[in-house]
Amino acid sequence: MRIFIGIKHYSDNRNAELIRGIKEIITSLGHEPYSFIDEGEFADEKVMMRKAFRSLEESGALILEASEPSFGAGIEAGYAFAKNKKIIVVAKEESSLSRTLRGVSDFYVFYKDFKDLKEKLKGII
Repeated sequence: MRIFIGIKHYSDNRNAELIRGIKEIITSLGHEPYSFIDEGEFADEKVMMRKAFRSLEESGALILEASEPSFGAGIEAGYAFAKNKKIIVVAKEESSLSRTLRGVSDFYVFYKDFKDLKEKLKGII
């Protein structure tokens, strides 16, 4: 199954290790990760959002890393919810999730490190 990864975007790629780790976990569990961030920068915001929505439609699930709030990731979660996609919200243990995000998610997982996250995702995806 193709799994769309939703995560806060930073132009300086400061969370590249986190994205890489989530991709590795998804792959190790026998699925295909897709990160919209890999598409690079878009000059036109409407083109960017159409591409994101099309990619979500082509995916079987959304894993949303929500340790840091992200308006864009929230839009992706809302779209995935409207399209009846499986939504798995993951966040570091010290994070808090909004009631809205909890309301659209099928599962939410708090983790301490990548090993812990992988173990917790095994029974979900």
